[in-house]
Amino acid sequence: MFKKVITFLILTITQLDGASELTHAYLAKKWLDLNKKSEEYRGAFMRGTLFPDIRYFASISRESTHDKNVTLHDIASCKDAFDAGKKFHAFVDEFIDKPKNIKKEAKNQLRGTKIITKQAPVLKKYIVMLLKFAEDDIIFAMNDKCADIAKYLGPLDATMRTFNVSDQKLQAWYLLLKSIYFSGTIPSTAIAGDAQKDLVDFLKPIPIHELSQFAPNIKSLAQNHHIQNYTKERLRDFDKTFKKFLKKQKKIS
Repeated sequence: MFKKVITFLILTITQLDGASELTHAYLAKKWLDLNKKSEEYRGAFMRGTLFPDIRYFASISRESTHDKNVTLHDIASCKDAFDAGKKFHAFVDEFIDKPKNIKKEAKNQLRGTKIITKQAPVLKKYIVMLLKFAEDDIIFAMNDKCADIAKYLGPLDATMRTFNVSDQKLQAWYLLLKSIYFSGTIPSTAIAGDAQKDLVDFLKPIPIHELSQFAPNIKSLAQNHHIQNYTKERLRDFDKTFKKFLKKQKKIS
């Protein structure tokens, strides 16, 4: 069971630099707090923000769920809340670029563990994925567990159905997100849990051994002082970028 849950996560959180789901939700909340919208808009925007990474889960292409070269103006001017959230997801993924020194820091910390060994060098490629999970843990520990996001994960927006994903699979995706990221439990702990037993039919195998080591090593990275500082600095960068854009927009209007 544990292996199947981790398998899903590895397939969902790709090796491209970017963010994991709790980080996406946290930043979406920041954006929405600066753009006063109705509760209905917030819900659709949040669902749009969390939708793009369904691509592996639903076997659809990245190109169809991740727009390219998105700007904050594109997001702010988008009339459809769900589509605006979808664009926001792409903006965050493109904005985040994990520098070499942070990747090196992560590798140094994990070197000698069962994740990175001479016998299994291929696992080095999962450093970015582990860093994404670690960032989620760091944000969770800061001051916002994002458990309130769960209330938005239920309605099926019309735009979702344009991707030919069944309602059953959409609801299963919601359930998985709630269980891992928005249950009020720190993500690395939820990853190691057995809450996803109803979703095993959607999970696919990958050639990785000793997956039980992932959760403790995510925790280890989340406790690293340099990685913590990097994560918090990036969050401040987003905050400054959001505020700078909105201040400029206000002057124009």
